[in-house]
Amino acid sequence: MDVVMKQTWVLASLLVLGLVLGLGCNVRAQARTQPPKRPSNVQAPADPLRAAGPALFVSLPEIRARIRSSTHKMVLLHMWASWCPPCIVELPLMGELAASLPARGFELLSVSMDEATRKNAVLVGRVIDGRAAGALTRAIARFEDVDAFVAGLDPQWEGSIPALLAYSRSGDLIGALYGEASRAEIDRFLFDLQPQVGKSK
Repeated sequence: MDVVMKQTWVLASLLVLGLVLGLGCNVRAQARTQPPKRPSNVQAPADPLRAAGPALFVSLPEIRARIRSSTHKMVLLHMWASWCPPCIVELPLMGELAASLPARGFELLSVSMDEATRKNAVLVGRVIDGRAAGALTRAIARFEDVDAFVAGLDPQWEGSIPALLAYSRSGDLIGALYGEASRAEIDRFLFDLQPQVGKSK
């Protein structure tokens, strides 16, 4: 009798375990085939580059259009890459700046120079979440000729990163700060740009 009871208990346990594991597999399969649903009370961000998740690819004309359509008086274009150690060190500072700049008339547009692949899009999104508290725009530059891309942003720029390029809303380059910079150096750069912000319409 004891043997029969033990066998019944073992079979019942295996059956329950099988149902639980089977349910888990189905849930994971559904998660792969069905996109996650957004709760009805959560609005999608108005700016796709600020949406959570992987980075989006942007071309030089799209960057220029973004600068010209800004509602701020000046746009700071922050160029960086996940493979650049000084850029990674600077990211928390750039994340802090992103939140404080609009009150001063600036918008920060952050664009990575990572190769424009899906894998890197995910990587850049994760780096921004981890190092900049998700505060930066999620964009990767898309180009065929890096020299033409760099020259299209600033003919004097040699392509070193990190770089901070300041543009008026009309798309004119006002100033640039190349290389890793401290908070004091960035504040000085912004202070020097203030007269230009006042002139922008």
